[in-house]
Amino acid sequence: MPLTRPIHFYCFLFLLIGLPASGFSQPAATSAADSDIVSPTLFQYLSRDAVLPMTLKVDMRAMYRQKIRVLDYLSAQFTYRSTEVAETTWDIKLKARGNVRRRICAYPPLKLKFSKKLLQEANLIADHNKLKLVTHCKAGGAGSQLVLREYLAYRIYNQLTDNSFRAQLVEIDYEDARGKRKKITEYGILIEDVDELAERIGGRECGDCAFTNPARFEHEAYLLFCVYQYLIGNTDFSIKDLHNLKVVELSAAGSYLPVPYDFDYAGMVNAEYAVPHKSIPIDDVTERFYMGLRFPCASFEPILQRFQEERENIFALVRQLEPLDNRNREEVRRYLEEFYRTLDNPEVLRRAFDCVEEGRK
Repeated sequence: MPLTRPIHFYCFLFLLIGLPASGFSQPAATSAADSDIVSPTLFQYLSRDAVLPMTLKVDMRAMYRQKIRVLDYLSAQFTYRSTEVAETTWDIKLKARGNVRRRICAYPPLKLKFSKKLLQEANLIADHNKLKLVTHCKAGGAGSQLVLREYLAYRIYNQLTDNSFRAQLVEIDYEDARGKRKKITEYGILIEDVDELAERIGGRECGDCAFTNPARFEHEAYLLFCVYQYLIGNTDFSIKDLHNLKVVELSAAGSYLPVPYDFDYAGMVNAEYAVPHKSIPIDDVTERFYMGLRFPCASFEPILQRFQEERENIFALVRQLEPLDNRNREEVRRYLEEFYRTLDNPEVLRRAFDCVEEGRK
């Protein structure tokens, strides 16, 4: 049977502590005895609490202007508060990033740049001094709830594989350095640096790995990537264009891993501005559509078994995210249950992944 899908869409360690029972626990940390890391990275250092309170003080007018044109970094102050350390303030740089969200959202996604000198003075590894910050799109409860749903998407992939971007939920006070705007408080997500991710899993980012043939990926990692995207209802990625994914080349094996990020267009998140790409045969982002290559159904069995084994843990993530309100929690729960009903029905499963049974064409 010929392939009919568009090919361009195919597809902490040292100081990290356990989180309170009421919150999430981050993925298991690598002990100092098992790692060359002597000091924590910035991301590891900040990943202490289920929700990290922080403040960003910046010229809000200048930041808003970057929605139109991003020129250079702006000076800002970054203050964080933790149950483990006293309140600390650092002078940093930040600028807007992204494409669609930067243009249409009231608060653009941000890139935070920390001084390597200050990180060294704080006994932190200075190599990974930039962090992406996922912000709310619009002020108010609905905007933060979408951030929380996207945070769940990151945490679910963490649950399935270590080959994933770690994410830290933050509660941000935005303060205007000019004192002209009222302070607001919203949720956001700090994302692990890609180079830190690559080092952690024993590889390097392959920035020029724009593949036209997804078969070059490690097979099980590719299938996990594709089934996960189906689970959360995400079609907003492109392997050919490296859109919303990073590629890590494993040093030892010489193989490649796809690592997804940016899930606001996923059906599980269901942002109000999200629409399917015109080349995808669905009418709404909440409709699931498998974007991977066609394989024998047997190829999916070990991957689907992993999803089954993590079933309760995945639903526990949804239950335990306390800031998520009841309406959004129930919507996410129902959306995930729909996926698992597919796994429980062999015929529906075969159609969903367009897989080939032995002896059938």
